[in-house]
Amino acid sequence: MRRFLLNKTARNIGADVLGIGHNLDDETQAIMANYIRGDLLRGVRLGANAFSVQDRRFVPRIKPLREVPEKEVALYAILKGLNPDLAECPYAEESFRWDVRNILNELEAKYPGTKYSVLRTFDRIKPALGKATVGDSKINTCKLCGEPASNDVCKVCELIARGAKVREVEARD
Repeated sequence: MRRFLLNKTARNIGADVLGIGHNLDDETQAIMANYIRGDLLRGVRLGANAFSVQDRRFVPRIKPLREVPEKEVALYAILKGLNPDLAECPYAEESFRWDVRNILNELEAKYPGTKYSVLRTFDRIKPALGKATVGDSKINTCKLCGEPASNDVCKVCELIARGAKVREVEARD
């Protein structure tokens, strides 16, 4: 949903590029989570320049904070008086990503530079991963909303349809 809205809004306002605020911690958590789950190919979409089918419907993304640790981003925001919301999601501690985050933070504390090593290693293997997925990169058009989709109907329209069915069932009860 988030990607859908960001891309559609950026395109609607005529943006040439979409800046994403992912930092070093975000990137390394995603890399390691995909690796642990056995889904390294999913990582092809990560990084400063995601491998994708060239399609005018996608606004190119940049990640200027990709190599900046989360704590430095937060400190900068505080020092500049931006009053960032640093609260954690109340359910975060129950997530798989929370565990990955803790593991990476422990490794970083014991072996400084671990997060940079994870990122740099991923950046080195990413071109090979991109070549491995070239055949899987066909982009369709959602038959309901016209947005890019990997299937006949995009995930957002699937969610909306599922929500409508739930409301319909609830209305009958």
